[in-house]
Amino acid sequence: MQVSSEKFLGTVRNGVELLRHAVVTLVAGGTVIFGGLAVHQAATNDSVVVEPISVPAEFESKGFSGSIATQRILDEVSGIQAFGATRKRAVGIADKPLSDSVTDLETPVGGVNFKSVANVIRQALGKKVVRITGEVVAKEGGAPGLKTFELRLRRLPDRKTVASVASSGTPDALFRLAAYALVESFDPYTAARAYYRKKDVPNALRLIKVCLTNEDTEDDKWVWLLRAQMDADQGKFDDVLVDADAALELDPKFSHGYFWRALAYREKKEHEKAIAAAQEGIRLGPNFPGNYVQKGRALRDMGRDEEAMQSFDMAIKVDPSFPPAYNQSGVTLLKLKRWKEAAQRFERAIHLEPETAWFHSNLAEALHGQGKDDAALKELYMAETLDATNPAFYVLAGSMELALGRDAQAIQSATALRKLVEDDKKPLPPWAAQDAAKLLALLEK
Repeated sequence: MQVSSEKFLGTVRNGVELLRHAVVTLVAGGTVIFGGLAVHQAATNDSVVVEPISVPAEFESKGFSGSIATQRILDEVSGIQAFGATRKRAVGIADKPLSDSVTDLETPVGGVNFKSVANVIRQALGKKVVRITGEVVAKEGGAPGLKTFELRLRRLPDRKTVASVASSGTPDALFRLAAYALVESFDPYTAARAYYRKKDVPNALRLIKVCLTNEDTEDDKWVWLLRAQMDADQGKFDDVLVDADAALELDPKFSHGYFWRALAYREKKEHEKAIAAAQEGIRLGPNFPGNYVQKGRALRDMGRDEEAMQSFDMAIKVDPSFPPAYNQSGVTLLKLKRWKEAAQRFERAIHLEPETAWFHSNLAEALHGQGKDDAALKELYMAETLDATNPAFYVLAGSMELALGRDAQAIQSATALRKLVEDDKKPLPPWAAQDAAKLLALLEK
């Protein structure tokens, strides 16, 4: 099949079916899918290129040249974007444009310069490449004997200041601040998610406001889902529905919006509505596993456990790397007292997402069901380490310690629990109240 490149590029400039033409037309019926996907990523994403910054002699003497300092900043950016990641692709922040990583590939219609194609599509979509540089300078007026350095990030070619951060700590501390400043400036939604995962709610809310009031509307529907997550974490499920509706008003075909609508209805015990919302999300986005999970949870709540397992397994089939599908299927297997199978599901969830405390807690229950109490306690202690302010884990650990006759350890758990509940005013989940009372009674003896 022969294809006219001029005709294709003209079509692209008119903005018609950009990705479909990039993959189908250029790649001659899908022969080189990698090239088409690479073009799409390079062409439809804003790109921020950070060029080497200038550093003072003090930094050079510590081994931080301009190039190394820049790479440290970009390493921190990658960590922030990974920590705040969702299924929305982050803005590319790197030391070269995304299109530079797109190679020329041979196809049945001859050699195709995918980099040129990506640049043409980028221009048609109004996507931009922003170049950034900067300098580290000693800041005047600091505390006596304590030297403070300021890192100013500037846009090229006008050298307008994009962000400025200062630190009297190590160079790496300054680079970390600069990385957050970069992500906040060019990818505020991802920065908001990263802050929320760090439990820094004020900064998350600040950046949510930035996203909803700036000129870039691409983040808006995703920001409403972050609000939905925040409201769900506070048990405000009517507000979650409002948030989901706001996202769906912006994009009625946004399957992720139905995920949060289904979650809210399930928490409100409106299970048929939850299933309907999840099913609509599945219809609109069959490759998004979250709605299969929400459907499964609603079915499990209704006592339809085998149907729930089928839905969880479908989520795993759609995306084998989706931890909640393994976790929720494991919870269903706990309910069915299939302890060994449940443990295997939780172990897989932990392998994919080891920092989630509840996965370890759930694995502890599956191990306890098999009589492996020492291993179960180990998982509960890991849960406490990962989320030290959650009183539920101390209740679970203390109750198991008490049942095993390990009173000294149970008293330690009770002491930590009392501090969280009485001093720090952390709420107890209703299911833990009775066991918590037994634990706290140990301290009265």
